Amino acid sequence: MERWRKKIAREYGQLVKTTRGVTVKIDQSKARARVKTVVPMDEETQVQLCAALKDLVGTEVELINVIDPSILGGIVVHLGDTIIDMSLATRLNDLDKRIHQELTRQFGEVPATGSA
Repeated sequence: MERWRKKIAREYGQLVKTTRGVTVKIDQSKARARVKTVVPMDEETQVQLCAALKDLVGTEVELINVIDPSILGGIVVHLGDTIIDMSLATRLNDLDKRIHQELTRQFGEVPATGSA
């Protein structure tokens, strides 16, 4: 009975992800990577990313593509405890911090951006 519960739970999880626009490919022998993008990745891009991640981790990789407009562009990969963040939102945030640090260095304390 327990085996069926696990299978039903896994299948239900796939259905929920699919209805939310997440591409799901399940294989327990593969490493799983959750990949955030602004738009769904096409098949060729998924294949290329899987190959690059396989080179990184040394095993086949299963992609779960999550659509997240908040990253603005680029890609964020969650693979186990590793996060590879190449998103536009993070780059703009880092640039904002560097500009603020440089202004502070040049002119003294400068109010942080985004504060009211």
